[in-house]
Amino acid sequence: MSLIHQALKKIEAARSAYNPPAEFTPPSAGSRRPKAAVIVAVLLVVLIPAGYAAYSLLSSVEKVERAANDDPGLDALKASISAPRRPKTDVDPSAHNAKGIELFRSMQYGDAEKEFKAALALRPVEAAYYNNLALALALSGREEEALTLLKEALDLNPRHIEALNNLGALLERKGDAASAVKRLKEALKIDPGYADALLNLGVALERQGRTREALEAYERFLEKDRTGPQGEEAAKKVMRLKSGLIIKAREG
Repeated sequence: MSLIHQALKKIEAARSAYNPPAEFTPPSAGSRRPKAAVIVAVLLVVLIPAGYAAYSLLSSVEKVERAANDDPGLDALKASISAPRRPKTDVDPSAHNAKGIELFRSMQYGDAEKEFKAALALRPVEAAYYNNLALALALSGREEEALTLLKEALDLNPRHIEALNNLGALLERKGDAASAVKRLKEALKIDPGYADALLNLGVALERQGRTREALEAYERFLEKDRTGPQGEEAAKKVMRLKSGLIIKAREG
């Protein structure tokens, strides 16, 4: 057998051994539709995780809202937002005191009294407010009440020089010249040049018959204040006391 024959025989054998596949036939329209079970499986795979994620998000939002609602700071904020506005109250006692002084200088003592009392209601430890209220009451004829208030002022501040002076002047008007002199000298120890205390001391000493001491007090007052009604009054007292001393010296 020649080589060619051998080759041809091998080719023939190879052909007989080859089994070609069946002819491809496209699937029909019905066979292309996926089965219902497959669709359900796909939906479960896709939708369940998405639903869980949405549920987790909603739960987180609810937790945040619940925590916020439980926050006392938020409750206070809500209360402040929803609360009705209240009118601003006057909490400055100095404003009442200033208004009282203005009314006092206008000789409206009743209205001044109301303002000083309002100042004291807001700040009951201020000696100056007791002193001012006492003056308003004294000039309204309520001298006993004024005395009490001046003593309360000095209980709060024993060195309140105006209260010492006013108490001395009021005691002198009540006829207690000795106590008046004591209080007025206490004021002058704090401020030796306090003109009002010098004038009131002169009056109290003159009431006691201590003419030379009274004259000295009036003269010291005139060194501080020669103008105005008080200065004129003090100057008259000085002239009168000096005249009395001259006459007394001549008679003696």
